[in-house]
Amino acid sequence: MSGRLAGVDIPAATETALFAPADRASVKVVFVNRNPGTSAKVRVILRAAGGPTVAADHLAFDEVVPVSESRVSAVFDMENPQELLVRSDVAGVNAQANGIERV
Repeated sequence: MSGRLAGVDIPAATETALFAPADRASVKVVFVNRNPGTSAKVRVILRAAGGPTVAADHLAFDEVVPVSESRVSAVFDMENPQELLVRSDVAGVNAQANGIERV
């Protein structure tokens, strides 16, 4: 499957599951800050499924998404049983995983 793989509205200050591949995938994350007056700090986390997040799991850490703008991560590869999580310091931010899943 290619294109949009998953999407989520991120609760403030909460690691939120976005995507886990059935086998392998190449993915990028698009963040959209819908807030009219607040910048957002976002994180991209790639970790072993079900495991705790450790410092080395962060692909992006507190990247700023300005008011009413979007940001796109670099493309990265994933394999099952990895999972992709996202986090924002404020509500009103959504994340979308786009890419190619290979099964």
